[in-house]
Amino acid sequence: MDYYIDTPEDLTNILGACIRKNRTRGCRFVIRKDLDCGIITNFAPLGNGSRYSFDGELDGADHVIRNLEICPRQTYDLGFFARIGTGAVKNLRFEAARVRQDISGVRSGAKTTRAGILAAVCQGT
Repeated sequence: MDYYIDTPEDLTNILGACIRKNRTRGCRFVIRKDLDCGIITNFAPLGNGSRYSFDGELDGADHVIRNLEICPRQTYDLGFFARIGTGAVKNLRFEAARVRQDISGVRSGAKTTRAGILAAVCQGT
């Protein structure tokens, strides 16, 4: 099944929902425009690294995701995707992206943080 992403909201509404339902295997997601994510506040990684990974295909179609600030409440697996399982990402660029974490309420040694702009953990391509 193919899904099309045209707005920053589509990232969380379409792609995020499919990951939360664990329904990305065999699916293809295509970004059809450059996306300015500066309007999204507190962007949380898509998926949950321990339960739901991205197992489909994301084709950026040579588009750019700009101004993405990953700033979740969780303290581990920080990235656009928390985890890429058997999935693949291609033809996608990020500009002015950053990961920000508030560790003020975290106990010392409570969690190990893994972070990356694209994914905290990547087992795919």
